[in-house]
Amino acid sequence: MYDLCCKQFIHKKHNLLAIADADLVNKSFKYNDTTITITREFYGDVVEKEVLLKKIKQATIINAIGRKSVSLLEKNNLVLKENIIYIEGIPHAQVVKI
Repeated sequence: MYDLCCKQFIHKKHNLLAIADADLVNKSFKYNDTTITITREFYGDVVEKEVLLKKIKQATIINAIGRKSVSLLEKNNLVLKENIIYIEGIPHAQVVKI
């Protein structure tokens, strides 16, 4: 099992893909004065690797949280290490394809 969740949101010409490590679902993290909760409602269900890679190629915006999720974006040259932020030690990255 790949253990990554994803959910796709399509609005007009934008295709947002939310990706999270499955073990982070239902957990909350603090970032400055904000609490970020990883919900199944936003990040979806566990998907097969091939399905996720296809969705990544189609996405115009990607929101990823978790070591596995962000690592996958790095391996596919979509995010640079210096553009990753850490929320309570958990990597988080956002990608906008222009």
